[in-house]
Amino acid sequence: MTRPRSRWFACYQPRPDSRLKLFCLPSAGASAYAYRDWCDWLPTDVELHSAQYPGRGPRIAEDAIEDMARLVEALCDAIAPLVDRPFAIHGHSVGALVAYELALELARRGLPPTRLFASACEPPDAGVRYRPLHLLDDDTLVEELRTLQGTSDDLLDHPSMREVLLPPLRTDFSLGHTFRPSAPSVDCDLTVYGGRADALVRWQALGRWAQFTTARYDDEVFDGDHWFPNEDGPFRATFSRHLRRCWQPNATW
Repeated sequence: MTRPRSRWFACYQPRPDSRLKLFCLPSAGASAYAYRDWCDWLPTDVELHSAQYPGRGPRIAEDAIEDMARLVEALCDAIAPLVDRPFAIHGHSVGALVAYELALELARRGLPPTRLFASACEPPDAGVRYRPLHLLDDDTLVEELRTLQGTSDDLLDHPSMREVLLPPLRTDFSLGHTFRPSAPSVDCDLTVYGGRADALVRWQALGRWAQFTTARYDDEVFDGDHWFPNEDGPFRATFSRHLRRCWQPNATW
């Protein structure tokens, strides 16, 4: 049978016999490629699908979506034909807020995820969680990005690359700055991760995510900054273990 293809989600290593599909929502300004290397260390029972938003990556010529409800609706439309087995959702930073709303909307459509994973993001009720970075002029925004250390200096120093990088960053920073949850809680299991050295997110506040699920909740904090999932080490082992629980519901929580 021909597998459905989606311009909204990249699947770099198809695993048709996997037990679980994992839909991933990237951090601000990132493309689907941000999750490409995850395929190398995730359990082989997991098939990863990484979101590719318009306005970046191979969809650079398309208009970006600046409204959270519209973005989530489009993502749900794209996920529905791909759901042929249990699935989980992961979102990093601003992507965690998208993931939260995505879990809500999918449940409304009768497609609830098995588990929601959120990393490097304060709880949905944090209000104005980020300063309005999307309103800064280019030079000031670039200096802020250097502080966050998520974008290489080589790219930030290149004028033509700035023209490519800054628009999607502004779009996602705006989504994070104006976010308000559409419902008080999800009905799936929820796991939250944070980094002790994160300069953008207060890891001490992560525990309040527990209010946002009616199911089981846990969290873990790692010795890293905002980009701790990119580091080979404890996070990868922990996340892999938590993914296996999605198809081993009787495992110790």
